[in-house]
Amino acid sequence: MNVVVSVYLHPVGDAKTTYQGALSATFMTGANGAPYERQVDVTIEPGRRPTAMSVAGRMNVGPGRYYLNMALLAQVSNHSDPHEFQENIPILVTAS
Repeated sequence: MNVVVSVYLHPVGDAKTTYQGALSATFMTGANGAPYERQVDVTIEPGRRPTAMSVAGRMNVGPGRYYLNMALLAQVSNHSDPHEFQENIPILVTAS
């Protein structure tokens, strides 16, 4: 079964926002056998629509609880310190 999961990144207020980090999916396997990982390095200008970062590929697991892990730094042009995101988003796989 193929799967696509997307995270939408927004600019913060009226400031240019740069996101750097990675998304990884425990329900998919990358080339080296580790969980699938997608590097993130994107800048979103103020007034732009949200930018989708997607993890897509073949699901390699059976029913159970898995995670989309998000580890990002958001640097906002009018702030000196970046904001760090560490989120583990639960994904429930059921039998069909």
